[in-house]
Amino acid sequence: MRMAIGLVALLLVSPTTWGESPKLLLTPGVAKPYRKIDVQPLIEGRVESLYVREGERIQAGAPIFSLDSKMAQVSLLAAQASASQQGRLEFAKAEVDLSLGALKRVQRILNHHAIAQREVDAAYANVIKSEGNYKVAQEEVELAKAELAQAEVRLAEHTVLAPFEGIVSRIRVNAGQAVSRQTVLLQLVDLSQLQIELQIPMNSYAQLKVGKTYSLRAESPVNRDVDAVLIAIDPVLDSGTQTFRCVFNIDNQDLILPAGFLVYPSQEIAQQAMATALVP
Repeated sequence: MRMAIGLVALLLVSPTTWGESPKLLLTPGVAKPYRKIDVQPLIEGRVESLYVREGERIQAGAPIFSLDSKMAQVSLLAAQASASQQGRLEFAKAEVDLSLGALKRVQRILNHHAIAQREVDAAYANVIKSEGNYKVAQEEVELAKAELAQAEVRLAEHTVLAPFEGIVSRIRVNAGQAVSRQTVLLQLVDLSQLQIELQIPMNSYAQLKVGKTYSLRAESPVNRDVDAVLIAIDPVLDSGTQTFRCVFNIDNQDLILPAGFLVYPSQEIAQQAMATALVP
């Protein structure tokens, strides 16, 4: 039975006579992870801790590696101390209150013509000066808060987090190893879905429908038919091979299937292509 399916899947005839119906080779695709990335650090440093093992399934946001963060922790403590200092701001606010009180007093005295205008002008100047000092103190506090936020971000950069839920693959560094931003720490793969790209004979273009489930033939080590949903049909046809590109998704939430096995178009698709190709 498997040999029969294989014979149907490998239709290789290239006509040279005008008017003959074309029959094309149905080539396999590779079942690839839905997502696969090389995890790299955001900064350079020395690996301090490794929190995962190869083959382990981890959640999005889980810590993977941490880099030596002693200097970043010291910078954070200094930023926290600076941001928590409210003394100068409180002193500047007190100066504003005092200068405003003094201005009100000289204004009352001025109404009775018992004070020179220059003293009122001096009181106004003191208010302006104290308000300026208060504004500078406020800006310094805001700057200290911004520097604290930056220090927190810099410290967080020393811990590498999983960008999505997946399985750890190919850990490439060890604790104590110096790394740069270009260093690949490990691979993270998402096998919850498998994606296959197949080149389908152009004759089947009108028969295939996006969103429909098709049975595809999986080779070793799966060795059985698998259901796959057609998620995309490339609108640009390949006139050289007389095929068009289709993308299929296999649901693999239970993680039973590995990635990397060959997948052939199903007997149904092959028969469709064969039937339309033989129409005179």
